[in-house]
Amino acid sequence: MTDCVRMVCSGGDGSDGMFGRPETWREDAPFRALIAPPKGGEGRAGERPVLKDSYAVVTARGVGLRYGDVFRRVSDGVAFRVVGPRKEAPDIATPQLEKLEAERWVIPE
Repeated sequence: MTDCVRMVCSGGDGSDGMFGRPETWREDAPFRALIAPPKGGEGRAGERPVLKDSYAVVTARGVGLRYGDVFRRVSDGVAFRVVGPRKEAPDIATPQLEKLEAERWVIPE
């Protein structure tokens, strides 16, 4: 397990030149996760295509990452965005974990 931190986006001050406000990102809640590198290649999981660069992410149950959430691995600063549904271990399982898919992502500056 490695230290990670959830990233939260909010509008900044001033105009971005495109009729909007520039995004600003800040660190939010820390958590620990196991991030497994992609196996490579494309495939299918049922009817859904699997991205070749999707990472398997395992966290403690209750971290609450959802589709579209962004987090950063503290050790090297690499950012990830959740691209798959969260799957929770059964209530009787020990330890209580949840698994999801994520892709490497670049946080806009």
